[in-house]
Amino acid sequence: AFESENVLTSLGGVAASAKVESTLKSLLQKAGFTEGKVILTFNADSTGVITCGSRNVDVQWSLSGTDLTLTFPTTQKSVKMNAKVTGGTLQVAMNAEKLLTVVTTVTEKTSSLSTTMSTLNSLLKNVNGLYLGLKYTRKE
Repeated sequence: AFESENVLTSLGGVAASAKVESTLKSLLQKAGFTEGKVILTFNADSTGVITCGSRNVDVQWSLSGTDLTLTFPTTQKSVKMNAKVTGGTLQVAMNAEKLLTVVTTVTEKTSSLSTTMSTLNSLLKNVNGLYLGLKYTRKE
């Protein structure tokens, strides 16, 4: 999703969205964020775990309206995102920089992702208000 007051930047952003999506997909795959491989577990006490492959990362979560905030206790980094639940699907959208924070915190693969991240950052440098999202399906 794009949010920008500069129409030319917005139009350029929309035109570049396919490239951004392709680059983001590559980044997420390199980090291990592939379909069915990342599991979010939210507990009633506002704690949870993000599992990516064999790695478990503790999180604390809070919800205010449609804003979901995840805080990573080990790094004290927080990521605020828009959350929407439809049936058994959770869709989250966040500022592009925040998605990179989630990926690098969960995977600890900052160095191996640096080339893809710099490519993505160069694509995003002229686009204000780009929100990227992930979709999770509830498993019973």
